[in-house]
Amino acid sequence: MRRPAAAKNFNLNSAGRQQGINYPCQRQTELLHLDQMVQKIESRHSSISAYREALRDARSTLDTLFNAGAPAADLIGWQTAVTDTLIRHLWAVTLPQAAQDFISLIAVGGYGRAELHPHSDIDILILTASDFNQADEAIGQFITALWDLGLDVGHSVRDINQCLDKAKAEVTVITNLLESRHLCGSLALFNALQCEITPAKLWPIEQFFMAKKLEQQARHIKFHGSAYRLEPNLKESPGGLRDIQTIVWLLIRHYGNDDPEVLVEEEFLTKDELNELLEARDYLWRVRFLLHSKSNRKEDRLLFDYQRDLAKDFGHLQDSGNEAVEAFMQRYYRTVTGIERLNEMLMQLLEDFFVATEKSKESKRVGKHFNVVNHYIEVRTDSVFADYPPAMLELFQAFAASEDIQGIGARTLRLLRSNLHRINKNFRTDVVCRELFLRLFREPQKITRKLRLMNRYGVMAKYLPDFEEIVGRMQYDLFHIYTVDEHTLMVIRNLRRFAIPYHNEEYPHCSELMQQITKPELLYLAGLFHDIAKGRNGDHSILGAEDAALFCKSHGLNAMDSKLIVWIVQHHLAMSTTAQRKDISDPEVILEFARFVGSMRYLNFLYLLTVADIRGTNPELWNSWKENLLRQLYDSTEQALKRGLDSPIDKLEIIEEKKQEALTSLAKTRIHAEAINAVWDNCDDNYFLQYTADEICWHTVNISLSHPIEPLVLLRRETSRGSTEIFISVDDYDLIFSDLVTAIDQLNLTVVNAQILTSTHGRTLDTFFVLERDGESIQDNSRLEHIYKNLSSTLASPTTLHRPKPMISPRRLRHFDFKPVIQFDNSMSNDYTSLFLKVIDRPGLLSAIGYSFAQNSIRVLSANITTLGETAEDAFFIQDRNRSKITDTEALKALRFSLLNNLKEQ
Repeated sequence: MRRPAAAKNFNLNSAGRQQGINYPCQRQTELLHLDQMVQKIESRHSSISAYREALRDARSTLDTLFNAGAPAADLIGWQTAVTDTLIRHLWAVTLPQAAQDFISLIAVGGYGRAELHPHSDIDILILTASDFNQADEAIGQFITALWDLGLDVGHSVRDINQCLDKAKAEVTVITNLLESRHLCGSLALFNALQCEITPAKLWPIEQFFMAKKLEQQARHIKFHGSAYRLEPNLKESPGGLRDIQTIVWLLIRHYGNDDPEVLVEEEFLTKDELNELLEARDYLWRVRFLLHSKSNRKEDRLLFDYQRDLAKDFGHLQDSGNEAVEAFMQRYYRTVTGIERLNEMLMQLLEDFFVATEKSKESKRVGKHFNVVNHYIEVRTDSVFADYPPAMLELFQAFAASEDIQGIGARTLRLLRSNLHRINKNFRTDVVCRELFLRLFREPQKITRKLRLMNRYGVMAKYLPDFEEIVGRMQYDLFHIYTVDEHTLMVIRNLRRFAIPYHNEEYPHCSELMQQITKPELLYLAGLFHDIAKGRNGDHSILGAEDAALFCKSHGLNAMDSKLIVWIVQHHLAMSTTAQRKDISDPEVILEFARFVGSMRYLNFLYLLTVADIRGTNPELWNSWKENLLRQLYDSTEQALKRGLDSPIDKLEIIEEKKQEALTSLAKTRIHAEAINAVWDNCDDNYFLQYTADEICWHTVNISLSHPIEPLVLLRRETSRGSTEIFISVDDYDLIFSDLVTAIDQLNLTVVNAQILTSTHGRTLDTFFVLERDGESIQDNSRLEHIYKNLSSTLASPTTLHRPKPMISPRRLRHFDFKPVIQFDNSMSNDYTSLFLKVIDRPGLLSAIGYSFAQNSIRVLSANITTLGETAEDAFFIQDRNRSKITDTEALKALRFSLLNNLKEQ
């Protein structure tokens, strides 16, 4: 690569450039209509209504051109040309002729680049001569007229000195000025400003580059959050249009023009790489153009509101599921990933030439084929990948050799891209390559970064062809915020953190278990394969296990390790399903799960992968309740395994242990044995099975001291279960569950678990474990007091049965076509019926469910309430009014009908 030429004097077409565009012959009719509209504006002094009509006509014509397949670059050029014509004409009829020599109207920002989409901002600079203010009123009328037209105008009125002061202080201002384009008024003023903003006078290229680099890094951090991943921003998200614009700004600053061919001429990109970048830009332009048209506003976010329609318009066949929208979003994610790769390489190259040219290049050898040059891995010879293809895997091992190595050098990245075709069947069956791949997992230094780089640069997909199918694949829901490939690597990252002592405080139990695992690479490999079959027809767990089995066999893993990996992949959802759908206070449930797992080794692997998987799906949905629920299942299963599967623990033994533990704590209080027995004599075995010794002690103290008839409401800020605990003891009545869940819902609380019991004397012993809507426990004392008063008031005045208000789904939830799933199961227990309910989550959901229970005289023993993104997956353990499991088919049918009817949303 040769050294870039010296910066030229910066002057973007002093006559005020217009973009020349050639159109295919079949669109001449529409273009003639646009020309006629332009002529109509110029022919006479139009009214605001005429201008509006002209804009509507232009947008309608551009929509026709879009549907006819016009290139996006043509469309935004015409949008700019129409806007130019209208603004120039409006300027001419508003500003007095005498003022024209003292004022210059200049397009800046995206408007200056001539990149206007249907509802883009119209950014203008009104540049005035110093101390010239005779046209202030006319300028105000001009801006008001633009607003009246419905244009989103951003404007500033400054003289040259004011522009320079702002430009010196803010890189965003100098960036806007770089793209400035003369529209009308004084050309001399425009040119004078251009002469003052050259790199020789302010923001030399070194400073400008570093400022834009930091700006891009901050933007990537900001727009990398979960909300932007589900509904990405076409401009600002990583790999978006702003990443391309950053490169263009740097070209303008140094070369004085924005012609992307400069990147090829100066050997920053190859011709093929430039074409890839321009194709990606044109694709995003086309998506953005259509998004503006469909939303009828400046909308740069790929909201759920429009994703399905966009998928259809981009030719993805519609179906009853989500395949079309997921295919559309996969293309988007792959496109922006490609832009990210090119942007990363270009920013390295530009920094090397603009900023680091005088810095000596320190070089240190790493392995046989690589050097470290200024903290980046570089190949020693350009032919290394062609001569020795396994070096493409050794590259990532070399990257992990030292924490000082920040990444892979741009030259090496280009060579890697051009040699990816060598990762073929022969490569994948090469014993050396297979051993190198396994070493990436067996030597876990920087494993997360290694694997992410392999994925980013296409190596992972080439080595594992099945992985290619999940690259960029999103799942159309609110639960999975990452694409499947990102999620997979996030899971491995979480597993690795368990093994690093620095992170021991995050999840101490997981870290403790991870230290006991002698072959952590097996767990990492299970993480790699657990979702590799997502999107295929069939059960992804079974298909993924088949892929894992083939991998283990081809890579020479022994039978024991292979069996473990395959089992974990096939059953990676079993632990979370058991914890969330079954009553894990029931010893029979624990025994069944312990028999399923079979050993502590399998339990440890499954538990660690489950925690890492849930956290890697959407960290915002992970909370202390889920953590403690899984821990409770782990501890109970561990106890069952250590006791022996042939000698399961007896229920009465569990009850006696809890009573003794509670009595030990009660001995420290002033509660007499008679009072304790009076409380406990009214509690059946289910009470002692479902509650912990600590909870039993807490209940006992407060019940013994309370009035025997008055409602008792107790609250604890945070318990060992990881949530705020609400305990209710009151004379039982049919609508109590419905009343309580309605009141709790109105308090904007999320119920994560409920234990509904009744004493032998007809008093409720109900507990609701709740969190705030954001997943946090309740900390504020005034909030606890408000909850206490509200629930006490509800219990003091029981309601009559009435239908809850229709449920209104938030915006994001309205776009998920999801029919409720209702399943009854009478095989889990002789005492109760299990009801599993999967439905779109929304405010008022529990109230509707409670109303259905009241309609059918259903008693709730306990409940697990789980929210997964846009869906609620709730398990209720219920009985009929006679406290028996519900075996009558007609009764179950009536309950199903009631639930479906009451769960209808508005």
